[in-house]
Amino acid sequence: MTEILSDGGSVSIYMAHGGTNFGTWAGANVVDGTLAPTVTSYDSDAPIAEDGRLTAKFHAVREVLGARREVASVDPTFLPPTEVSLAQVAGTLATARALAGEPVFAGALLSFDDAGLPGALGLYEADVHTSEEDWILTVTRIADRGSVYLDGIHVGDVDGGGTLAISTRPGAHRLSILVENIGRVNYGPMIGAAKGLLGPVLVDRRQVQRWDLREVRIEEADAVALASVSHERPDRSGLATTTLTVETPADAHMRIPGARRALVWVNDLFLGRLDERGPQRTLYVPAPAFRAGLNTVAVWDLVGHPNTIVLSPEAELGPPEEYIETF
Repeated sequence: MTEILSDGGSVSIYMAHGGTNFGTWAGANVVDGTLAPTVTSYDSDAPIAEDGRLTAKFHAVREVLGARREVASVDPTFLPPTEVSLAQVAGTLATARALAGEPVFAGALLSFDDAGLPGALGLYEADVHTSEEDWILTVTRIADRGSVYLDGIHVGDVDGGGTLAISTRPGAHRLSILVENIGRVNYGPMIGAAKGLLGPVLVDRRQVQRWDLREVRIEEADAVALASVSHERPDRSGLATTTLTVETPADAHMRIPGARRALVWVNDLFLGRLDERGPQRTLYVPAPAFRAGLNTVAVWDLVGHPNTIVLSPEAELGPPEEYIETF
């Protein structure tokens, strides 16, 4: 990054070595009032790349610094380019219920934080009653995104809040809202901001009561356990798995064509998240994540249905961007 000094000059400070925010540890920033989640691969166009390769920038920095001694470095080895098909295992709601912990009950809504659930996914469920066939479901405030189900059927998504027009039989129904925390703020005045359902949920103008909230324990999951999640009714999104035979473990960059909001595991390592908005298109898989022989990969796309994974020696992290921080 480039720091602007008080006398008008500047000094450039670079991250030396790229890295990975495995799992959901990437966090987020706030840009012009909008939450901006940090990508999993924290490469930052560093002189030493995420996978350990010395880049052209590394040698240029050495040249500027006058370094003359030869650098002894071993480039990483990569698995050969491979494309493998994914097999659908279960829908999103079935997967969430399979990974959910013990419920926390509340008459009114609780945030993740008030319920003592720190994770990235939470499943809210309640019974709703309606005497009408057509009605409006309103989620007044959610941090950050939610997939809404009625009697196990997906009826829509909300981002920050929103309304959904519902058509169904009168009577009792089970409402399920899978809420995704897309990242905790890393620094600034919004550190500690609450996540989850933060405002009333309304059936027309009536507030839904008597909720139970369960943490969806994705950090504790692994690909082999996910492959055994039981099938449920088809869903427009969900969990898919595949197996991959590796002769000698080596590094790889994994791309998932068609992924929209995907969580990815390789064996017992939770790699991280991919979002269709980018800019990141691949997840770095270090060699120790693989085993000699059979390996299991699991992809849970919360809103999509990718069909393949592609392994490549090359990362796709989007165009370099300059970050300027002023003090």
